[in-house]
Amino acid sequence: MKIILYRKEILKYNPCDEGMAWFDEMRILQGRKNSIKIPGMFGLLWLAANAETRGFYSWATNRGIVPTLNMPKANLEGADLNRAKVCEANLREANLSRVNLSGSDLFGANLKGADLRGADLYGAILHKVDLYGANLREANLERVNLREANLQGVNLRGANLSGADLYRTDLLGADLREACLSGAELYRTNLQAARRSKEDPEIPGWKNVNGMLVPS
Repeated sequence: MKIILYRKEILKYNPCDEGMAWFDEMRILQGRKNSIKIPGMFGLLWLAANAETRGFYSWATNRGIVPTLNMPKANLEGADLNRAKVCEANLREANLSRVNLSGSDLFGANLKGADLRGADLYGAILHKVDLYGANLREANLERVNLREANLQGVNLRGANLSGADLYRTDLLGADLREACLSGAELYRTNLQAARRSKEDPEIPGWKNVNGMLVPS
């Protein structure tokens, strides 16, 4: 899949001077007269993650000029996606183990069944993200915004959730054994049937019954 962006079409949306300067630089580098070519979804991912182009990508997706990222089952193990703008991306069942997503914006993304073991998501925006059944074992989720996210059945064993915002997050049946929840916002968080070890600190409003959390 190749994506062609035409200069005259982009100008209809009143882009900023910085965005057009990048577009024209890329057009010249590609030896094209009035357009640029983006090599499919990996090309879009590069736009979303690159410091000089992530603003353009976000602007273009918001206006429907380029499609949102659609990379189910992609192998992105160990990739550096620091501060990437990938709102509403489809990364279902993708291999994102050890990926650097610190400071990234994944608002509304589909991460069902994704492998995020050991991933660094420090300070990322995961508002309304669907992580159903994902594996986040030993991931760094410090200060992450997980408001209203779906984390049903997620493996968070040994994960760092200190200072995370879990307002109205659904953690039904999640594995929270050895997970750090120090300073996390747990207002209206659903922890029903989440797994917790006897040695883990207590969570206010919840009690551990045979390794499962129930309201106290």
